[in-house]
Amino acid sequence: MIHATDSNRIMLYRGADALSAFRRDKLLAEIRSVAPGVASLAVFPIYVAEVDAAWSVDDEARLEQLLGGGIAPFAGLTGTAVYVSPRLGTISPWSSKATEIMRLCDLGRLQRLEMGRVHVLD
Repeated sequence: MIHATDSNRIMLYRGADALSAFRRDKLLAEIRSVAPGVASLAVFPIYVAEVDAAWSVDDEARLEQLLGGGIAPFAGLTGTAVYVSPRLGTISPWSSKATEIMRLCDLGRLQRLEMGRVHVLD
C-alpha cells in the first residue's frame, strides 16, 4: 500500500491509451451487453508514485522517459471511472521490479511506483 509520510508525497500520472481500438471496441461491446446505455469507453494506465519532498520537474521528465513517454499529471476525466489496481496492503511484482529499475536509472527520489488501470465509461 502506498501512503504519504511527512517527507513523502503521492503523485498520480495517467498514461496513454492502454488498449488498441479493436480491444477497446470488443470490451465496449461486452459492457453494452449488460449496460446498453454506455456510449463510450476509454482505458488508461494510472501510475501512483510515492516520491520524496525533493521530487522535481526533471525527475518527472525522467520518469516519463523511462515509462515510454505519454504520461501526464492525473486530472479528473468525465464519465464514470472504474479503477483496477493491486489489493491494498500488497506490493505487486510489477511495482517491485519497476521501482528497482527506476532507482537504478537515477531516480533515487522515487520511493515506490505502482501501476493500475482506469476504465472511464460515458
